[in-house]
Amino acid sequence: MQGTWEVIVTYQDGELRGQTEETRVIFAPDHVFLMVFPAPGTGSWRYDHDTNTISFSFTELLNHREDGTCTGYVRVVQDGLLSEDRFTTSGQGAIYKMDGTHLSTTAAITRGIRVE
Repeated sequence: MQGTWEVIVTYQDGELRGQTEETRVIFAPDHVFLMVFPAPGTGSWRYDHDTNTISFSFTELLNHREDGTCTGYVRVVQDGLLSEDRFTTSGQGAIYKMDGTHLSTTAAITRGIRVE
């Protein structure tokens, strides 16, 4: 499970329904999850060898700018299966303004392929 992964997120509902987003994430050896593209994000991940199930949760900054500011954040939770060097998960992301005001929640399916 550890390593760098190319990921495609497909949104299932809301304003983003049907849209996709390409990302690059890292599953670090210490169970830290890092999103490196297109916006920064961090969280944690778990893998169960007996059932080949994975789960991860992280917070991603929205509209992150070079000066370090952003307009909000998304808290994402995903669960699914790992098969060889691929995974498929589903879950949701709750979108918030920087002051903590909840704006919306959207479901997504995530597919990843290991690149390193």
